[in-house]
Amino acid sequence: MSDLIFPGVAALLCLGLGGALLARHVVKIVMALSLLQSSTALLFVALGYRNAGGVPLFSLASEGGRMSLPSFQAMAMAILVVSSLFTALLLAFGLLLHRRYGTFDIDEIRRSL
Repeated sequence: MSDLIFPGVAALLCLGLGGALLARHVVKIVMALSLLQSSTALLFVALGYRNAGGVPLFSLASEGGRMSLPSFQAMAMAILVVSSLFTALLLAFGLLLHRRYGTFDIDEIRRSL
């Protein structure tokens, strides 16, 4: 596996966290949180990888052969499903905020509370 995967995960994590903390636009915050969740899914896929590992199907595994760990891949898929649902829910809340306050700017919404 490439040695760049873990620094890539750290970069995505920092970009997502920084974007979520520094952005003032609701949609940008949602995008940053989605990026943060994608970095955790990528981390799980990277942790489940094994050098010279086969497909994680037990019926295709050779005797004593190595295979990638399927539990990490299953967790990554679960993270991606929950992430897409979470993103859709946050975007719906963002639209409700826009309908009520007429803006996506967090500072203006706080001032009008």
